[in-house]
Amino acid sequence: MIIRLAKERRPPALQQRRRLLAVLAEAQRLIGLDRFPGLLQINLVSAKTMAAINEASLGHHGATDVLTYDWREPEQPAPIANRHNDDDDVNDNDDDDLPIAAEIYVCPDIACAVGPTYGNHPSREMVLYAVHGMLHLADYDDIEPKSQQKMRAAEDKVMTALQKKFILTDFLKL
Repeated sequence: MIIRLAKERRPPALQQRRRLLAVLAEAQRLIGLDRFPGLLQINLVSAKTMAAINEASLGHHGATDVLTYDWREPEQPAPIANRHNDDDDVNDNDDDDLPIAAEIYVCPDIACAVGPTYGNHPSREMVLYAVHGMLHLADYDDIEPKSQQKMRAAEDKVMTALQKKFILTDFLKL
C-alpha cells in the first residue's frame, strides 16, 4: 500500500511530515503491508473528531487513541481516495486515483495526554498508535489476552526497529 497522511489543522501542529511518512512507510514494510495494492490513508484527527467517529462506527462514547478500517474486506465499500482532501487537511502525496485499501485514524490529542503516563514522548506514542493500526491490518488482534500479548510483542519489535533508524520525538509541536 502507498501511505497518505492527512491531518486536521488543529493543535497539536504536525512537523517533520516527510520524515513521519518515512517512519510510517518503514513500519508498513516491517509489518508486511507494503505488498498490498491501494492506499493506506492515515488520518490524524482531534479528540472531538475521534469521539464522533468512535460513536458513529462503534457506538462507544468519547475519543480513543486509534481506529482502523480495512476496506480490503469484500463486504466493505472502498471510499474514494480524496475523501479527506480539503482545505483543513495536510496531504503529502498525490495519489487521488488510487482506491483506499485501509484507513487508520490516530488521535494526537490522546497521544499528548497519555504518552507521558507511559514514559513515551507524545510523538512516539502517536507513531505507536499508527503501528497498532497497521498490525490490525496484518490480522493481529488484541481482544483475548494471548493475542494481545502477541500484538504487544509485535508492537515492541516494530517500535524498537523504528527507534534504531529514526528519531521519533519531534513530529508534534507541543
